[in-house]
Amino acid sequence: MMPAVNGIDTAHFLREKGDDAHIIFLTAERDYAVESYQVHAFYYLLKPADSTTLYPLLDQCIAQIRSEVDDVITVKGSDGMHSIAASELNYV
Repeated sequence: MMPAVNGIDTAHFLREKGDDAHIIFLTAERDYAVESYQVHAFYYLLKPADSTTLYPLLDQCIAQIRSEVDDVITVKGSDGMHSIAASELNYV
């Protein structure tokens, strides 16, 4: 249990700040499952969770993150190395 604020409120705060992190709720409370859709949670997992449930879920989350990561091109300039997201590249 989080003492000052619950996980759903924290997720709302993160989303309002523009954070697009993948959120997995791990909780004993069923009450907020529907509300987790409002913050685009990756998953809502009820306790008790064991390794046969949690690890495959984390693997799925990591796979999705990897598929969303933009390719980066690293180039050497006169002032050092620079990484450029492929989606930000206008011309070569």
